[in-house]
Amino acid sequence: MLVETLHRLQPLRSLPAAVQYGAAALVVLAFFALRYILAGLDLDPDQLPLFLVFMPAVILSALLFDKGTGYFAVAASAVLGLYFILDPRHPPVGATAADAIRVAIFVASGLLAAAIVESLRRTVDQLIERTSELAAARESLEQGYTALLASDAQKDLLLGDINHRIKNHLQLVSGYLLLGQREVGDARAAELLANAANRLRVLARVYDRLQLVKETTTVSARGFVEELCNDLQLTLIGIRPIVLTVEAEEAELSSSSAVTIGMMVNELVTNAVRYAFEDDEPGNVFVYFKRCDSGFCLEVIDDGDGFRSEERVGSIGQRLLRGLVRQLDGSIEWSGPPGTRVSVTFPERRAAPAEAPSSS
Repeated sequence: MLVETLHRLQPLRSLPAAVQYGAAALVVLAFFALRYILAGLDLDPDQLPLFLVFMPAVILSALLFDKGTGYFAVAASAVLGLYFILDPRHPPVGATAADAIRVAIFVASGLLAAAIVESLRRTVDQLIERTSELAAARESLEQGYTALLASDAQKDLLLGDINHRIKNHLQLVSGYLLLGQREVGDARAAELLANAANRLRVLARVYDRLQLVKETTTVSARGFVEELCNDLQLTLIGIRPIVLTVEAEEAELSSSSAVTIGMMVNELVTNAVRYAFEDDEPGNVFVYFKRCDSGFCLEVIDDGDGFRSEERVGSIGQRLLRGLVRQLDGSIEWSGPPGTRVSVTFPERRAAPAEAPSSS
């Protein structure tokens, strides 16, 4: 209540000094007039001491105005108070020592009260000023936060649009490769075209799952691996009696790591489907992606005939797998028969901040 009142009266303290002193003098004169009227009631002077009459004038002047008006009110009140000590309506006998002591006590008390009130008022004024600054800062922060949200939304929209375009282009190229596979007469060339198409679909799937989190581009491992295996079930296995089972833990992968992992899953599942089972032979392929002591573990297991790694050490798939594992600073192990288990372990990598496109 006091703070609000002082805030509303703040314009008074911005008036010129002469106006403020004049207003303080009017306040003191108003209380002098009140004291004069009360004196006409023939009250005992001790019942109307200077404290009772002029102290409100001192407090009001110090509270309402600035530039030492409270001290001025003390001086003016002390001077006007002498009128009642040396009352011209009664034969003066001169001021007594007790009167002088009363005036001195009033002046000292008035100066102290004026100092306290002016200090309180200045503190309130500073509080009001700081509150206004904080309100302005808060408004600025809210505007900045709103602009940041809008920027993030625009960034997400642009990222989604770019990813969508890239994904569509990759799928288009993959489709062209599959069309070429059907038309080419050489079986080896057709296989290479099919592999290239599958790898492009992996890249398209990465861009489909790419998201921006805290200035970094990441991919959700669980959704990415599961959807990739669903694609392989449809495009690679089809109606063959092979069941592809996938279990993936939730983790945030950098976009580059996701591409590498997707390539490895594609290559390992493709190898299992093509080489572990005969055309109409039923079987199972399991894909596991989980955290382990060294970081992450990727395992692809089949219950087919199995093969030794050295039997296909010179194949393109083997070389590709080893190159992908080196990109992740990991290691790869084959085990079997019976069946084939391929285990890849690699350390966890933090996603690097997304780089803004450079302007030319």
